[in-house]
Formats: sequence, C-alpha cells, structure tokens
Amino acid sequence: MKPILFNTQMVKAILDNKKIYTRRIIKLPKYIEKQKNGLYTLNAEGSVYVDKEFKDVVEYIKQPYKIGDILYVKETWFKGDLLNDAEKLKNKA
Repeated sequence: MKPILFNTQMVKAILDNKKIYTRRIIKLPKYIEKQKNGLYTLNAEGSVYVDKEFKDVVEYIKQPYKIGDILYVKETWFKGDLLNDAEKLKNKA
C-alpha cells in the first residue's frame, strides 16, 4: 500500500465516488536531456527513447504508482479550537 496526497476537496470527491482516477506528472531524472529536435536522449546509452508526446518514457522511468496499486489517501488536518486557534491555520494546507 502506498500513500498519495490529496487536498480536502479531492478527498471529499473520492468519498462521494466522484473521483475514481488520478494523474501524476512524472518528474524526469536529470540524466534525460531534451534535444533541439524535441526528442529526449538518455545520456547513459546515448539512445533516443522518447518522442515529443512522451509516448514511451514510462517504460524507462520508474513510476511511483501503477494500475492496480492500492493507495491510501493522506490529507492535511487540524486539531484544536477553531475560534481561538485560527491564527495557527493561516497558510496551512
């Protein structure tokens, strides 16, 4: 089981069965460089693996999640007196 972070609005959508899919951007490793022609090359082997649309990049980069993974949702929360501790809530979440 792996954690995945959502804000409160997304958690509510999940609980209401309004959100059943999610997408996460894959951060490219530093060793992948963009060529002038829009293609991407892996420096280690010098071979072109990825086109402009990233159709093949997922085969060579470790994905944090895959189809069928069981995830648990993490969200931000606050425990306290909302009226007296309102100052602590600023810039949270």
